[in-house]
Amino acid sequence: MSIVYKTLPHHTQDKVLLDQEIEITFMLDINVNSLRQENIILLNLSEQRVEPVKSAYNRKVLKIKSLNLLNPNSHYQLQLVGGESGIKDITGRIMAETYELEFYTKDIMSIKPPTIIQPNDLSIVLEKPEYHLTKVEEALYYELQVSMSNTFHNLVWPKNNEKIYGLEDKVTAKLDVSYENAQYYVRARSVNDKGICSSWSKPIRFYFDGKIESTIEVPKQEDVDTPDDDEVILETFTRAADQDQIKNLQDALSITDNVATSNLSIKDITPKNKSVNNSLESIKKITIQFSEELNKESVTTSSCYVLAERN
Repeated sequence: MSIVYKTLPHHTQDKVLLDQEIEITFMLDINVNSLRQENIILLNLSEQRVEPVKSAYNRKVLKIKSLNLLNPNSHYQLQLVGGESGIKDITGRIMAETYELEFYTKDIMSIKPPTIIQPNDLSIVLEKPEYHLTKVEEALYYELQVSMSNTFHNLVWPKNNEKIYGLEDKVTAKLDVSYENAQYYVRARSVNDKGICSSWSKPIRFYFDGKIESTIEVPKQEDVDTPDDDEVILETFTRAADQDQIKNLQDALSITDNVATSNLSIKDITPKNKSVNNSLESIKKITIQFSEELNKESVTTSSCYVLAERN
């Protein structure tokens, strides 16, 4: 039996504000000791990640707020974990099943995402690219993400939440990245002076086919052209490709996608997936064997956690 009386926002509500505080009203008083962090989980389903939250409880009302602004035009799910280790009322009765609340955030129209002008989508890049974005009037700065994955889970850039500030009519950036001969995905978004982010731009992808370097080559002073105040010089290292080159690039990207999706997989799990009637002793240690070595820094409480649930 659910012990939730009502919620704000309500289930499947859309156009939720980005700074929305979530309110859960219970039918019974809750044992505050059961309202632990691991029992209150906010998931960004659009990007498949857990959002950090803070919560406060008073007189049957639980208030939850994300530590960061919610992303616009995104799908979220709040989980209140039930089961033996989950949320209980003050009499000790457990919430038998995990409660799930889903909602959709508002697509902010007052701030738009930039468009990536350079490099061109599906292009072959011979030298370290300079990224060109269209300028958004309401933007204070821009965030750019470069990844070798179309899910942007493992970022090549930024490394320390670097920001990009625009000048004149265009926004340009040459990043401190050691590129490999591989496929890259790029997306960008704008952020206004209130910290509100636009949605991410449509991602572009290119294949870097240039010289692999460990450091960024700094041009000599005499080789640098200084533009006038009213002049913007755009430099591109993208090679024009004929139809045969485009076809070869598309084939290469297709092969790269297939390889990327098959690199990492789960080989074995103990106890077995979907197994039942396991003893408490057997589930004290859960072992997962992968097909490849993992980046240990990616294994965190946000990416790997256990839910206890009783049917």
